[in-house]
Parts: sequence; structure tokens; C-alpha cells
Amino acid sequence: MRALAFTINNNGTTNEWASVNALWSNQTVRLNVTQDAPGTFTFSYYMARLVNTSMIDFNSSGYDLYISGLWNVSKITTTLTISPTAINHLVNFTRTDEQILGDAQGYLALPNQTPRFELNITGIDVLTGYVAMSVLQFKQIQFFDVAGPNGVPDGKVDIHDLVRVARAYGTVVGMSGYSFDMDFNLAGRIDIFDLTTIAANIQG
Repeated sequence: MRALAFTINNNGTTNEWASVNALWSNQTVRLNVTQDAPGTFTFSYYMARLVNTSMIDFNSSGYDLYISGLWNVSKITTTLTISPTAINHLVNFTRTDEQILGDAQGYLALPNQTPRFELNITGIDVLTGYVAMSVLQFKQIQFFDVAGPNGVPDGKVDIHDLVRVARAYGTVVGMSGYSFDMDFNLAGRIDIFDLTTIAANIQG
């Protein structure tokens, strides 16, 4: 789940903006794999994207954050062939994208004082989970910061981030090296777009 929301008061005019994308799968074995065994396998996952925001509320009754609007939901199926002679080497990759919902009403909510979220879109089961991090103060966020000297984001985009994305280059959802955090265009694959995005934002 990746969610960004802003409410800005500009001389009495309130401007709201939100971007929410969610990716999940019932095939949890593939999401937790640490090394890809050779062979061919098929992996399916779902992608929900907020396409039209109707409300953003940071103090709704019972919620710390509430974002509602229209959502598109797709089922994406990939078939991967991993080389039997080279570790994590992708030989073949096919992908089908089937839209199962379009402009469906729904909302993302974070209940008061709990580390959980709820994604409720008409037409699919309610998706719940835990919030990995919550920022309770104003802080400058550095986009595209995915690694640091110790392997965790350090507040700047540098060679550490470039190396991490380069090492994951060519991986797709369902492979051990893939990470949603490095898939900046949400293509389901770490590709040249993600690599050049990091390179273009390196500081200094």
C-alpha cells in the first residue's frame, strides 16, 4: 500500500490532493520468497488505484485519515521462467492485465490511534493490514530514497539507492528481488524507468 495525501490552505482556498495505490495477492508464498527456484510458474496479484478523489479528511469521526473516491481494480497475472543455470535469472516473462472494476466507489481509512488500515471498495472484499510507519510531525520527505549505508533509507538519494535498484533490475512481482518501493511507475517490474528515476534524482 502506498498512500499520499495533502490538504493545503492557500490564502483561504483549500486545495486537496491524494494518491493511493495498493498491491496484494492471495499467493503469499511468492510474496515471501527469498530465492527463486528454476522453472516456470504463474503468479497473480491485484492492483487498486484511486482515480478520482471525492474527500480527504484528517480528522473524520473515528478515523485519523479518511480518503474516498472512485477506484480502478485490476487483476494482473504473470508467467515467469527462471533459468536453471543462473540464480534469479529471468528467461521469459509474460503479463496479462484484466480490469475487474472501473470507477468503483470506495475509501481508505486509518482508524483512530491504531496501526491498521482499511481499504473498502465496492465489488471486492475489504482489505485490511498494518501501517508500517506513521509520521506525527511535519517532516521533509525525500522521494526515491530506498536505501542508505546501512540498507535503510537515510533521507537522501545517492549511490546507495542507485545500487539497490540496479541489483533488482529486471525483477518482477513474484521474484525475490522485487520491491514495491522501487517500482516507481507501478509497472510490476523494476525496469529502466526506475533506474533512470533514481539517477536523475541523485543529490550532489
